[in-house]
Amino acid sequence: MVKLGAVELEIIQLGIAKKGRFDENDIEKSSLKRLGVGRTLDLLASLKDRKLVSLNGDGSFSVTDLARHILWDEKVPAGARILRLLEIRPGGADGISEVLGMQPETVFEEVEKLRRDRLVLMSPLRQEGKLVRVYEILPEGIEAARRIEAEGVRGAGPAEGAAATNPKSELMELVDEIIADVEESGHAGSGHAVRKLNRLREKLGGG
Repeated sequence: MVKLGAVELEIIQLGIAKKGRFDENDIEKSSLKRLGVGRTLDLLASLKDRKLVSLNGDGSFSVTDLARHILWDEKVPAGARILRLLEIRPGGADGISEVLGMQPETVFEEVEKLRRDRLVLMSPLRQEGKLVRVYEILPEGIEAARRIEAEGVRGAGPAEGAAATNPKSELMELVDEIIADVEESGHAGSGHAVRKLNRLREKLGGG
């Protein structure tokens, strides 16, 4: 499987959002403007050399089928595409949904399946005053992604014996989920409950 860096993903995602074809004006109007002309040209040249974008006669670029296959091929199961994306960068369900073009509900269901299979880790994170659940790929998830590449979609599940790998990690992740749920509820006394849960998490981490 061809690998993408986080910034390269932004460029391909821009192309996908523009129905597969984009130009320098689209880049100038996007957050990619921050990169500057030199770095943008270098990235586009690299993507072109790897056959992830092609140069059109009018100077615009097109996203190739090879690039689409990385994250946007609907023949690849949603869970496998989510693993591939999380290997590039962690993110919340809404961010994953935006990149992959899936419904947020579908993404949440799929990423929770991956979490239960211990292929990804969920961590509560406060962003702009709001608590969000951020998912990142675990070593077992990276192994699963490698199996997908080698074996096809049959390799998307957890490795044999993965369900018993690290019970302490599973308990800490469950505590994180409860903390996120309590903080999201906003109920009176939730701060006291969160402090107790944080103490429990510290004991699990130090135990």
